[in-house]
Amino acid sequence: MNKLQCEADASVKVVCIVGKAGSGKSFTLNHALFDGCDVFSTKASESLCDGCGVWAAHDAVHEAVVLDTEGWLGKYSNEKQQIRLLLKVPLFCMRCK
Repeated sequence: MNKLQCEADASVKVVCIVGKAGSGKSFTLNHALFDGCDVFSTKASESLCDGCGVWAAHDAVHEAVVLDTEGWLGKYSNEKQQIRLLLKVPLFCMRCK
C-alpha cells in the first residue's frame, strides 16, 4: 500500500467508479474527492483513454482507496474482456487488506 501513500494496516473504504468511456468518471472523482486536483487523468474530449485497466489513489481525508476504471467501450471493445477486467477490482481490494 505504500505506493498509495497510506499505512499497510490502514482501515480504508473502497470507492470504485464504473461507466461509459468519456462520461466523466475521472473528472467526477477528481472534483468530488480530491478538490479538483488532477489525481486521475482526464481529457477535454470524449476520446478513449490510451491506457486500460484500473487506477488507484488514496484519499486520506475520507480514509478511502479510490478506484477509477477504464470506461466501457474503452481499449477492450470486447464485452467479455471488459467484464473480466472489472471482476479484478474485488481481487485488488482483497490484496489491500
